[in-house]
Amino acid sequence: RYRSILKASPNNVLALNNLAMHLSRTTEDSSEPIALIDRALLEQGDLAALHDSRALILLDAERLDEAESAARRALELAPDAAGSQVTMARILMASGDERAADRHLREAERVLRSELNPDPRLARKIESVRGEIQR
Repeated sequence: RYRSILKASPNNVLALNNLAMHLSRTTEDSSEPIALIDRALLEQGDLAALHDSRALILLDAERLDEAESAARRALELAPDAAGSQVTMARILMASGDERAADRHLREAERVLRSELNPDPRLARKIESVRGEIQR
């Protein structure tokens, strides 16, 4: 579906991002998802959500240093993005830094509590990552 959108509109940032995220979870080879998200960043520019997607794709590829750099850029651009705080926590967990991961989860919880309509899926994601820390 995303490929057909990209045939018609090759620079559709949403389709590039969504296809990259889909492929990062369904294929072993990380080169195409990374190329797609990099194309989206080139097309759109410095957007926190795209850096967050890039961080998740790199995490799936177990390229933790690059994933952390992408997550840091996402947080520089949008420090109050609870989802990016969770992404950073997941990367830090994978790197073995549970204390820093917990700090990012607490920040995500703080941000979520301050929102008028908090996303319940994000709250569940926070609890899931917190459960990994407690194991």
